[in-house]
Amino acid sequence: MNQHCPLIWILKDDRAGNYAQQRGIAEALVAQQGGGEIAEKAVAFNVLSRLPFGACLAACGVRDKARLLPADGQRWPDVILSAGRRHVPVALWLKRQAANFGKKTVIAHSMWPGKDHPQLDLIITPAHDGIATRKKGALCVTSGAPHGLTPEKLRAAEMQWRGKFAALPRPHCVMLVGGKTRKTDISRADVAELAVAAWHLAGDGGSVLVSTSRRTSKAAQGRLEMYEKRLKEKPFLLFHPDQGGGNPYPALLETADILLVTGDSIAMLSEAASLGKKLVVLSHDKLAPKKHRRFHQALAEGQHALLWDGKDTAEMLARLENFQPIALENPAAQAAEAIWRLFVA
Repeated sequence: MNQHCPLIWILKDDRAGNYAQQRGIAEALVAQQGGGEIAEKAVAFNVLSRLPFGACLAACGVRDKARLLPADGQRWPDVILSAGRRHVPVALWLKRQAANFGKKTVIAHSMWPGKDHPQLDLIITPAHDGIATRKKGALCVTSGAPHGLTPEKLRAAEMQWRGKFAALPRPHCVMLVGGKTRKTDISRADVAELAVAAWHLAGDGGSVLVSTSRRTSKAAQGRLEMYEKRLKEKPFLLFHPDQGGGNPYPALLETADILLVTGDSIAMLSEAASLGKKLVVLSHDKLAPKKHRRFHQALAEGQHALLWDGKDTAEMLARLENFQPIALENPAAQAAEAIWRLFVA
């Protein structure tokens, strides 16, 4: 790899969470090397991508694979960033094509793909997944999900929304609400507890700012909309990804004095914990799977967040008074270092 100008390909599909991790790692690698080029390769899957891992290797499950290859005169990448099970056969196919032209390409794959494959040069997986070793190939175990948030990006986002947020009295309690996973969901009772807690966290003169997710159920969204209409004693602003007007999420992270976050999204928690602000995580077995709760516990043990089961708001508020948070380091930098070690080993 050219140390000063690596070419990095990101395999990008319709899963925004995966892409956020890949983009964060790519930007961290460019920053560490003092330069580089990032290119995104759009991957459109066909029905074959649903086949088991082994069967999928031959077919890739991708429409029009030729479009993923370099155009005439363009070079092959130094690094391919893939994520999730479906990307594995695509990344391996591209690596073989590059080798046919004499190019060594490293695959750095985010998230455990369900089954190991020795041709994946590096697998980047969070500690709560419980993967400790590989028979062949490098392993980078991180403290959470890599992301691309930087102080500069957060400040720029906050500037765009300053007209909306500047007049709101502080403290700003920002509530981030996720939604359904394969095994769990947020209940109406969870939403009620969150709203009450946010109300108290904002204090007598503060404001509550809420952002929901595309995974948030209609019932949970409706409950929050009810609170927005009825709670008039202090500002209560509700944002939804599909409401238009831009995404306030990074601006909310920047303006927050206190964060109250549901525990169903590792990515959202990793980003919130990286700020070094007071962070309360709603965590219980009906809201978050066991692997997620292992991450919650790690956040608590590292003094990155305070855990709350939604039952005793007064007790949580008392614990929060003396809580001194420690920012969680962005795992993207750790992953970028692991990628570079493959080239200097």
